[in-house]
Amino acid sequence: PALEVGAETRVEMGMSVGVDAACRSGDQARFSLEGIYQGLGGSLALSASSSFIVGVLAMKQFEAANIGLAIPDNGPAVEFSMPIDGSGIVSDIGITVNITHTYISDLVVELVHPSGVSAIVHNNDGGSSQNLSATYGMNGTPNAELKKLFGLPSQGQWKLRVKDTAGADTGSVDSVKLVLKGFLE
Repeated sequence: PALEVGAETRVEMGMSVGVDAACRSGDQARFSLEGIYQGLGGSLALSASSSFIVGVLAMKQFEAANIGLAIPDNGPAVEFSMPIDGSGIVSDIGITVNITHTYISDLVVELVHPSGVSAIVHNNDGGSSQNLSATYGMNGTPNAELKKLFGLPSQGQWKLRVKDTAGADTGSVDSVKLVLKGFLE
């Protein structure tokens, strides 16, 4: 339609974008639009491109109670495995730990991705407090370390790793809950 100087109009048209069947949940799809603006002074080629993630956000969860995994006093780290099946890409993480310990600032607690990349969620914090019961990341205490695990595949043996870094106090891993959010299948 013809427009007066300074006037605006909106042209609406239907558009659809198809995604190849080989594209998996979590993959990035790209598309571009091209057009020509026709004006009194001539024409102008216009283009724009964008991308989107294919799939539906979903959650995977692993939970274990009554673990009773002893944490050696000032000894080697202990690990508890958490199998996650299916596939997809992680976009958010929440981990809840319940650890009985007589001095929680002795503890370093890590979440370890199946590839070996790890994120420290508790690092000798808490002073002389006893027993660590906390949720880190999603729906809990923000933890920038967990972002190192975003964008990685969800499938495999995730691990909770706990190390007592000083003498005179002991404890055990009692329960753990791992929640992964992302484009998961």
